[in-house]
Amino acid sequence: MDSVPERKIRPRLLSILCFLSLLGGSWGLMSNLGNLENADKLATLTAQTIEETRDRMMLNLPGDARTKKSMTAIFEDFTVLTDTVKIKQMALFGILSNLLTLVGAVLMYRLRKNGFGIYILGIAVYVAAPVVVYGFNNIAGISFFVFTLFISLVFGLLYAKNRKYLS
Repeated sequence: MDSVPERKIRPRLLSILCFLSLLGGSWGLMSNLGNLENADKLATLTAQTIEETRDRMMLNLPGDARTKKSMTAIFEDFTVLTDTVKIKQMALFGILSNLLTLVGAVLMYRLRKNGFGIYILGIAVYVAAPVVVYGFNNIAGISFFVFTLFISLVFGLLYAKNRKYLS
């Protein structure tokens, strides 16, 4: 008599994580493709937004000239976000990262262990991108790095917790 292979059951948390990763990765992929194609428009819009925000904040900012000088320096750091080349570089990193995390999530949904490694590679690209593109010497690079690191750690740790179900 032939034995029937035991069917593994995917834990609910793993299913939810994979679903969220598929949603986020798909949205990120589409968004980054749009950013790559419309980098010039995005740079202009970002420059306008930074300028309007800076002007509004400076009008309402209490304090001495030193405080206003510090705030001006912070806004100058964010001008790297208006560089078309950097927008395209971030989009390319984003596309690569999203493709890797999508493949990883699909494989983990299918309970394949190699999906975890591919997913981790994808989030490593995601975390490294702001440092590579913007550097670690301005507030924009540091801000994006901290944000991407936090999100990546949460998902990475939750996936690591479910690794035992993967084969």
